[in-house]
Amino acid sequence: MTHQFTTSLRRDPWYLNEIDHGELLKCLEDIPAEAFAAYDLDEEKFSSSSLMSVNDGVARIDISGPLATKVHPLVQAMFGVCDMGNVQDALAQANADSSVKGILLNIDSPGGTVRGTPETANMVGAVACNKPVYAFTDSMMASAAYYIGSQADAIYATESSTIGSIGVMLPHVDMSEKAKAQGLKVRVFTSGKFKAAGYPGTSLTEEQADNIQDGIDAMFTDFREAVLRRGRNISDETMQGQTFSGKVGAELNVATDTVSGYADADRRLRQLISLRG
Repeated sequence: MTHQFTTSLRRDPWYLNEIDHGELLKCLEDIPAEAFAAYDLDEEKFSSSSLMSVNDGVARIDISGPLATKVHPLVQAMFGVCDMGNVQDALAQANADSSVKGILLNIDSPGGTVRGTPETANMVGAVACNKPVYAFTDSMMASAAYYIGSQADAIYATESSTIGSIGVMLPHVDMSEKAKAQGLKVRVFTSGKFKAAGYPGTSLTEEQADNIQDGIDAMFTDFREAVLRRGRNISDETMQGQTFSGKVGAELNVATDTVSGYADADRRLRQLISLRG
């Protein structure tokens, strides 16, 4: 039996680069399914801890690891996967706290699932209408993490950090030749030509592949529009799924500017808060 998170890695579209996707899938496949069933599902233990801390009026929200929604506690504990529900809770908490004058998203993430990303990004944008929000990385802010960070008022990155990966991916493994080699002929009876597309042991028809690509293109359009919504002058050529160093990202407007570290980004946010009174 495969856990649903592993199934999602295989079948769902992701705002995540292919290397991190493959490594995460390999690690998860090494865990026996019994481990998930036997694990203590004390969700309160994992969801109650806040990602937010406040220091003299600035709320720091740590967004670290691959991003997903409704993450199994074992996956959170073993692989540092961040539940976007917890990110949303932290944003709501910071927005409601009158002592918080600004918010700094401290991001170290290669990206994550499409599911949950637009909603989290929209929440960042909504909170930014009420309080200044800056995004910062000294490691990685890619794909879904960049989607979320792009809705902040400014994005700051250290020169050697990794930023960007504006794109969508959906892996598909054609298992038909393997099934044939095992003497199996897989037939799937469906009510429509797109139902069960890509079922293990079958090949995608061209029409099915085109339908999947149309969906991926629509998701990318949402990503692109969100990034440009905040007034960033980023060329289409820069939004082809590639990543950049923080230094190059700033030159291409993927980042607002480079900074020396978290303290520098924090200082800039406090300057803005002071200017706004």
